[in-house]
Amino acid sequence: MGFTAGLEEGINWLFEPLANISSTIIFYSIPVGEASLPLIVVWLVAAAAFFTAYFRLLNIRAFGVAVRIAFGRLDSVKENTERGSAGEIDHFQALTAAV
Repeated sequence: MGFTAGLEEGINWLFEPLANISSTIIFYSIPVGEASLPLIVVWLVAAAAFFTAYFRLLNIRAFGVAVRIAFGRLDSVKENTERGSAGEIDHFQALTAAV
């Protein structure tokens, strides 16, 4: 117990300055009127806009297909499980397990 506590303190001592600097940079807030906007939110919105444009609105165009796949309307696993393939789960079960 003593060795692990000493090791933990040593690791904290080593990485705490780096973690503090990183969190200061990542979570820097820009004043917007009376509120403050964290810089990470700006970066995430900019990245979402960039990738939406780069993939030509794929996240909007293919949303219906994603919903149909998640609810099993575009699914061949059901046919496979009726034949007796063990270990198969449908897409909705995989989605709920991941979420």
